[in-house]
Amino acid sequence: MTTEQVFVDTGGWFAVLSADDKFHHRAAPAYQALLDANAELVTSNYVIAEVVTLLRRHASWADFRNLVAKFRFIVEQGYVSLVNIGSRQDSPLHEAFLQWFERLPVERLSFTDCVSFEIMARLNIRRAFAFDRHFEKAGFHIIPGIS
Repeated sequence: MTTEQVFVDTGGWFAVLSADDKFHHRAAPAYQALLDANAELVTSNYVIAEVVTLLRRHASWADFRNLVAKFRFIVEQGYVSLVNIGSRQDSPLHEAFLQWFERLPVERLSFTDCVSFEIMARLNIRRAFAFDRHFEKAGFHIIPGIS
């Protein structure tokens, strides 16, 4: 039996890790449900960079260190599959990421969003643990949903 892959976006991670986040009350049980269902959680090094930056901006130094330790544990213990995007700007992947801006020109996408969409498309992942409507606009389903 194949387990479902679910992409975890910056907002999903932040809401799980930060009890002060406005989506925490929905994110925590949804995250636990994904773990209970043995879903394969997938994220990228770009998402991790955003999460760490958000944690540092919104937490005291002591809280930041605790939250980063928790996040590191999640990643290092194999609860998530990490997609590492290289830094070579001449990579064909970078061109694929940029094409997402053209597909959704009206949206104010971040580069990390475009990277996430391309990862999801290439791995045939249909659902994202996210609170960002851009995932819906790109044709993916959001868990736990923000509607």
